[in-house]
Amino acid sequence: MYGRFIQAIFTAVALVGWVVYQLAIRKKRFSEISSDVLFIVFFVAVWFGLCYWMLN
Repeated sequence: MYGRFIQAIFTAVALVGWVVYQLAIRKKRFSEISSDVLFIVFFVAVWFGLCYWMLN
């Protein structure tokens, strides 16, 4: 169970790192990657919600 929680944390950090990479290194505007950011927020919210629900 805790393995899945750690996996969700790692995946969330990797996705946030990807957004930072797109903004800082590739110099894309936020408007160009806004759909990707919305997907990441949805993904993180669902995973953490499921993990919280299962651990409590």
